[in-house]
Amino acid sequence: ISLKGEPFKGGANAKVIIVEYSDFQCPFCSRGYATIENEVLKQYGDKVKFYYKNFPLAFHKWAEAGAIAAECAKEQKPEAYWKVYSGLFEQQQQITPENVKEKAISFTDGTGIDKKKFEECYDSKKTADRVKAQMAEGQAVGVSGTPGFIINGRLVSGAQPFATSKAIIDDELASAK
Repeated sequence: ISLKGEPFKGGANAKVIIVEYSDFQCPFCSRGYATIENEVLKQYGDKVKFYYKNFPLAFHKWAEAGAIAAECAKEQKPEAYWKVYSGLFEQQQQITPENVKEKAISFTDGTGIDKKKFEECYDSKKTADRVKAQMAEGQAVGVSGTPGFIINGRLVSGAQPFATSKAIIDDELASAK
């Protein structure tokens, strides 16, 4: 799993690394998002390091466009990337193939990104190859559906309850001591 230069949440020197392969349009991924944001990151803080990777499923009409948009934001500023990431999940029900670009741009408000540069990136699908590479990487490590989590090398498939992640994280923290 390639993580060099990728933005993350949590502690830079965390003993537990969580990589999520996910789809912005997937309802189960939305639950996974809520678990990571509202439970894992809040409870473990700097003890975990969280990365998000794109795994847009073909039958989700705007998932790939959302992934391309997030990657375009990432090219400019990690803060903009995380705003697009949050916005796409939090407003999942209001997003359509027709408005995904405008929604993604609106999520970057206040981040100081160059919106013209963002639009050029999005319209040309400049980051599509990066999205496809993330999917291929996920498949190579055993991800077959979304969400898929790799917690210190352990694959956890699906939107599991917090207790599942907690048990693995606690086990990994205990063995890291």
